Amino acid sequence: MERKTLFIDVILPLAVPKAYTYRVPNKWNDEIEIGKRVVVQFGSSRLYTSLVFKIREKPNSVYEAKYIEMVMDKSPIVTKNQLLFWEWIASYYLCTIGEVMNAALPANLKISSETILIAETETFTEGIELSNNEQNILALIRNSDGIKLKDLSNSKIFPAAVKSLIEKKMVYTAEEIKNSYKPREAIFVQLTPEFNSEEGLQKAMDLLSDKEKQLEVLLAYINLSNFFQEDQKLLKRSTLLKNIERSAPALNPLVKKGIIRVFKKEISRVKTLNSKVKPLPELSDEQKKALDLVQTHWKSKEVVLLEGVTSSGKTLIYAHLIEKMLASGKQVLYLLPEIGLTDHLISRLSVYFGEYIGVYHSKFQKNERVEVWQNVLNQNPKAGRLIVGARSAIFLPYTNLGLIIVDEEHDSSLKQHQPAPRYHARDAAIMMGKILDAKVILGSATPAIESRWLAEQGKYGWVQLHSRYGNIKLPEIVVADLKKERAQKSMKGAFSTMLTNLIGHCLDHQHQVILFQNRRGYSPIWVCQVCGWIPKCTDCDVNLTYHSFSNQLVCHYCSKTYLPPKQCPACGSSRLKMPGYGTERVEEELKELFSEARIARIDLDTTRSRLNYEKMLEKFEERELDIIVGTQMISKGLDFNNVQLVGVLNADQMLNFPDFRAFERAFQMMVQVAGRAGRLKKQGMVVIQTSFPDHKIIKLVIDHNYSGFYRSEIEERKKFMYPPFYRLIQITLIDKNKSRVHEAAELLASSLRSKLKQRVLGPEFPYISRIRNKYHIHILLKLERSMSPVKVRDFIQEKMNEIHAIKEFKYMRIFADVDPA
Repeated sequence: MERKTLFIDVILPLAVPKAYTYRVPNKWNDEIEIGKRVVVQFGSSRLYTSLVFKIREKPNSVYEAKYIEMVMDKSPIVTKNQLLFWEWIASYYLCTIGEVMNAALPANLKISSETILIAETETFTEGIELSNNEQNILALIRNSDGIKLKDLSNSKIFPAAVKSLIEKKMVYTAEEIKNSYKPREAIFVQLTPEFNSEEGLQKAMDLLSDKEKQLEVLLAYINLSNFFQEDQKLLKRSTLLKNIERSAPALNPLVKKGIIRVFKKEISRVKTLNSKVKPLPELSDEQKKALDLVQTHWKSKEVVLLEGVTSSGKTLIYAHLIEKMLASGKQVLYLLPEIGLTDHLISRLSVYFGEYIGVYHSKFQKNERVEVWQNVLNQNPKAGRLIVGARSAIFLPYTNLGLIIVDEEHDSSLKQHQPAPRYHARDAAIMMGKILDAKVILGSATPAIESRWLAEQGKYGWVQLHSRYGNIKLPEIVVADLKKERAQKSMKGAFSTMLTNLIGHCLDHQHQVILFQNRRGYSPIWVCQVCGWIPKCTDCDVNLTYHSFSNQLVCHYCSKTYLPPKQCPACGSSRLKMPGYGTERVEEELKELFSEARIARIDLDTTRSRLNYEKMLEKFEERELDIIVGTQMISKGLDFNNVQLVGVLNADQMLNFPDFRAFERAFQMMVQVAGRAGRLKKQGMVVIQTSFPDHKIIKLVIDHNYSGFYRSEIEERKKFMYPPFYRLIQITLIDKNKSRVHEAAELLASSLRSKLKQRVLGPEFPYISRIRNKYHIHILLKLERSMSPVKVRDFIQEKMNEIHAIKEFKYMRIFADVDPA
């Protein structure tokens, strides 16, 4: 029987416009499947992990296909539905499918010619059969302490031998070694078996009857571990020592007597994920009606918008929907806009769903992400059935997805900006729901204008919650007039008299306070009071921000740092002033005003580690902190029972931003941060500091009037041809030479106008046009919703390719951002 010659089209993890065709050696014909990884040579010598996209028997007529180097998988790691989803993202967001693959696959599932192979030193070859080729390769790798994959690729014995060694765990890639999973451990204390009963405990107390300090430790252990209760728990050593205000040696006598043992135990990075779960709380009457209405809408519509005021109990409705989906054997995806929100949410959901939960986002270690990927792909009956994650979680290989929850669906963090694909996770999730036949629910107290409009048009189901859970009143929102306070000279730094007094009142009554200032650093600007000189970044067209913690001037665009000048370099004056407030300065002034208060700052500078952010929120939840000062990281999704006051320190910053979405974002941000106040029993208070107390957006926020805001905003959008009535595509060109990038942009805009006419606006240099010594210029397209998206995108791609084909513009970066946020 004649064997077939197979050719495969593969997706390379590169920004190449098409899939490339390779030839399959006959011996691997039976191993080739769509979705498997194969190693291929691309270019002169580099090797890449690619994905099998299509299988066919006809060769490519344009070029002679090279042979693949290796089949890496026993079974596909990507599903056919995933590949359909990737194709849609590449087409809709005007990028290549290779860029989608690069974003989708965890790093440890990718391998390239720069990858280093290392022999596993702890593996012994006894009992493991190795061919001569495998032995030779293994010896070569061991003798060189690691060797690059590309240095082996010229050998004829390379593909099969290396693949076999990897499968036999004799060889690992350097990435696996470098980023290997290290379990988190904690030190626990526990009564030894002899004393771990009521009789044994009495025996221990008799032994310690004349040892007062040791008896104190034992009694503290009994109390903290719930010893006499059914839910007796393991106790961390640190918790015990903190309670008795002692150091570790205080336990030594009890350990020597054999009463207590101290041991290390691996703990999960996710809180309390155990098999003991509680039943879900009962829904209120309004929540029950909302839940029923959601399920009714799903009979005729795939997407439902759940619009509910802050603290209305949307999460509990999600939980009841999750419970039903898990009971039916389905997978659930719970998307959040911020990585930092995952731990806070999981601490709530794990009480009900325990070990079903899997977490997936970019801050997790690479091997952990691969484990979650495999759990989802293989439909692990428990782990990973409920995935909680940020936007990258939409790329997991779901095989039985039943429900997608997009929480805080209005949030701009759901939009990916750099690098490609520049997708919006909410819109991508809706498309994924269509491909996988999964239901989608979008939730927000302040829905995106586009989502609310689609709900009104009947495209989405629409369910509303008008009151807070437990009939708690929405917070009272008041305005502090900064213009009046400054005129009266009654401001205390960044704080109005009203806000200062209310903070003091809250602290006196042991309530907590959240203060919102959406600007990090100490001061956003330095200025010479004599000549007006302002320090700027040498590589970007931006003013430098002063950070007092590091005593540096920092560019927030390229991260370049500078030492603060002692005098003005322009006129020599030492009269340098720092107007304006960042979170560092607010924190400093708070400590001066309320010296006894326990204050923490949450912004990008203090929470670069996911664990730092988690610890701060945990401290605040445990009431170990009185005041949190933060940027937008504190404005959404957090639920703290003891917060009685929220202060917005400068609303004018948000209102005066030059963007058509400025009012929408300002309204959403203020309503969301206000929603953190008074979530348990007593009505909360919100103070908005502004120089424009009569501004229409401020008044709408005070009245909690989202519908009024929506009506006002939708008229403006219609009048000036913005979404949802028009689709936007922004094309950006980037080059080191300002005149060259302007010339290319003019040429591209002119070419686009040949068909799109007046729909093409620009080109224009943005307010900040130079970043990292490269000039950016924008062309904006406003397109009617009735226009064919596919034809328009094909036309745009064609015109961008034409610019790239011109020799002087060959290396210029040109990309399109579809639906810019």
